[in-house]
Amino acid sequence: MFNSRFDSSVRILALAAIFLLTACGKKVTTATPAAPTPAPAPVAAAPEPPKPAAVQPTQPVAAAPQPPQINLRDVFFNYDDAAIRSDQAPATQESAAFLSQNSKDKVLIEGHCDERGSAMYNLALGERRANAVKETLIRQGVDPSRIRTVSYGKEKPFCTDANEQCWQQNRRGHIVAQK
Repeated sequence: MFNSRFDSSVRILALAAIFLLTACGKKVTTATPAAPTPAPAPVAAAPEPPKPAAVQPTQPVAAAPQPPQINLRDVFFNYDDAAIRSDQAPATQESAAFLSQNSKDKVLIEGHCDERGSAMYNLALGERRANAVKETLIRQGVDPSRIRTVSYGKEKPFCTDANEQCWQQNRRGHIVAQK
């Protein structure tokens, strides 16, 4: 008895599913050609709008103030050294001058190294380089509370070639303006 009742239930469900699937099928419609639309009736010409009165000269529009040009320069270092080279003094002076003129700006000094040396050693060297740039900016009058430092070591190279010219570009203190 259970089998016949089960079989009947299965048959009823199957028929219901077939009915639902065929009843919900996509209806095919045939498009009948639309009757041509009649041409629009001619419209009378609109009267000409009145001419405006003589145009008064206006004051020239002042250009929007340009944001100050950010003049922060990278400070480059010798191999395996965190002392700022004498030829890099103008870079620190320009950065200090910019920060003096823009007293609301803060900076992040990133210490970078070339790929030679271990990751741990280069992180420490990058930190010493960032701090050397920070101390130089402080001696030139920049408020220490406006300066943060971070070391990336050799993890974020500017140049990826394996030669001295490229390595020199990676040995740097990179100064980034922050609002």
